[in-house]
Amino acid sequence: MTVVLGYVDRPEAVAALDQALAVVRRTGERLVVVSARRPAPAGGRPPPASVTGLAAVEERLTRESVPHAVQRPDRGRQPVDELREAVLANRARLLVIGMRGGAVLGRLLRGTTAQALVLDAPCDVLVVKAQPS
Repeated sequence: MTVVLGYVDRPEAVAALDQALAVVRRTGERLVVVSARRPAPAGGRPPPASVTGLAAVEERLTRESVPHAVQRPDRGRQPVDELREAVLANRARLLVIGMRGGAVLGRLLRGTTAQALVLDAPCDVLVVKAQPS
């Protein structure tokens, strides 16, 4: 089976990466890292992707001999759709995502990407909050 990690270059995603690594080390599963960004607003430019951060993740996974794949979809779709598709395509049993500070439950109730994934993902979802700095 597979674990899918939603990754953006932010502290909460690094915390999610650490948790995803703990899971795949324990289970021997493959880790699929999906780095999807929000599409550009009409007439605007998309937010810049951090290739450096993702390259560091890929280097870490290789160095630690973790079976993995890295996906950088750029089809103009919402991250929630890209993550759902990755879960289905890889028959993942777990999706790991990070969540920015604040009360995790409160943010889930306010209509975030995390809420959509928790409610609609076809597998279990682990939501990880970044540790305070």
